[in-house]
Amino acid sequence: MNQRSISRAARLASLLLALSALPAAACPEVRSGWFRVNHGSRQEVLLENAPADPVIQLLQPRYTKVRFTRHPTMNGFYLNGPESEVLQIRSQVPALDRSPVPKVTQP
Repeated sequence: MNQRSISRAARLASLLLALSALPAAACPEVRSGWFRVNHGSRQEVLLENAPADPVIQLLQPRYTKVRFTRHPTMNGFYLNGPESEVLQIRSQVPALDRSPVPKVTQP
């Protein structure tokens, strides 16, 4: 091992040690192991007109395999899930990005 790879390994080890010391409430997704599972695709969706919460509430019941996470600072959300479903959602967003959010009937 060269010096550079030892340094990377040491930084990674210290990061993992720091994460393991955090209380579960501080970062529940990391502590629960959720990020260890590969869900296929992660996308960011930013909305211009419609508020993000009603759009998420409209899409969540239809896409149960996709995890919706509210964007911390902007009007949008993140999608984590199978690539095919994430791409379907991405194709629906332009039609939903209107204020008020259009009501879509469930199939």
